[in-house]
Amino acid sequence: MIMSNSPQEAFYANRKFISLPHDSPTYGIPIRSYREVLTFAKKKNVAYIVVNNNTKEFNRAFVEGIHPEDLRECYRYVDEEERVTLVYQVVY
Repeated sequence: MIMSNSPQEAFYANRKFISLPHDSPTYGIPIRSYREVLTFAKKKNVAYIVVNNNTKEFNRAFVEGIHPEDLRECYRYVDEEERVTLVYQVVY
């Protein structure tokens, strides 16, 4: 299971996808903190979380709260326009 703000990575990896929750209130759902997102990911058995330049726009609290004891960086890609994509493995 891959969690991301876009299903594109999961599609190409031939994996199941779950959307990374936004940190802005939507339909009466309160803002989600880093810890809440991580708890949700573990409950859904997410193996990897993909973070890219758009992720900070959708969930700043999550990106800024990443701790290496919770998420282990296992891949980093920087494209020709300096956009960074990170893949984190969820530590259980």
